[in-house]
Amino acid sequence: CSCHLSESCVFISRTSGKDKTWREITRPWNENGTTIQKKGFFLTWEPVMTEVKKHFNCPDDPSFEGAEMNNQLNDAGELEANSAHWNQRLFGDEIMAPNDADDQRFSYMTLAVLKAHAKWYTVDMSQAEPLEISKPSKPMCDINRKSCWDIIEEHKGKAGVQNFAPYCD
Repeated sequence: CSCHLSESCVFISRTSGKDKTWREITRPWNENGTTIQKKGFFLTWEPVMTEVKKHFNCPDDPSFEGAEMNNQLNDAGELEANSAHWNQRLFGDEIMAPNDADDQRFSYMTLAVLKAHAKWYTVDMSQAEPLEISKPSKPMCDINRKSCWDIIEEHKGKAGVQNFAPYCD
């Protein structure tokens, strides 16, 4: 973890599988018209799920799978379950996303992780900063279930189609 919360990141990643706070999902994923099998890890703590659903404007979606973590490969090229960062495509301006953005923010999601798991912190949720860059203008409940290729293809030629940046640009 490259942030100043690195000890917390490592602790959370090491205990996630044991605590049943994440799940692994493998699904078909289209990249430039070629389908691959994509494996991903999703944080599923209820406080985090609540905040992620709010962020993507789908608080009542029972099929929402969780907050996708950054896909990190080990030396053998296998996906590791200990990624301690939010998925950059989905949460680009969050301080726990792997980026070098100047305007990184502590979102409700990261504070919810600290509040739910790291009991030694006193977390003031009112200090959470809204994600501006990665906040969708309309419900995006399937953003972590579909590749950019699928989303763009699905909306091609439709009237009033919005730009899907920063998710898909």
